[in-house]
Amino acid sequence: MKGVGTIRKLSFFLPRFSLVTIYKSFVRPHLDYGDVIYDQPNNQSISDRIESVQYNSALAITGAIRGTSRVKLYNELGLESLRDRRWARRLCYFYKIFHSQSPTYLFDHLPSLTISQLYPNCFNNFSCRTNSFRNSLE
Repeated sequence: MKGVGTIRKLSFFLPRFSLVTIYKSFVRPHLDYGDVIYDQPNNQSISDRIESVQYNSALAITGAIRGTSRVKLYNELGLESLRDRRWARRLCYFYKIFHSQSPTYLFDHLPSLTISQLYPNCFNNFSCRTNSFRNSLE
């Protein structure tokens, strides 16, 4: 919240673009740090508290009053919600674990599933009229 206070004080002197850059450079990294570990989709209390910091930053940058829609503020500033950022980062980290781009002890804790079990509706049998179409993906 100290960074939000600094942004609020600077909002009288700097343009909006600079304030968004300051937020992305100095405040948001503190909110993103360790999010893959601490974020639990069922525990909303931590997520809501962290999201409120970004909301307060958006209010300070735009000068809007409290109660303004988060979605409208984020769209105006070009920000995505922290919940969406955490979801994307968890997916990226899972991809790295699944494709052995992370320590092997993390991969060892994944259940052994085949691709068809992970994506059951992905591989459908298509009726092919010609052999060239039937063999096109081999």
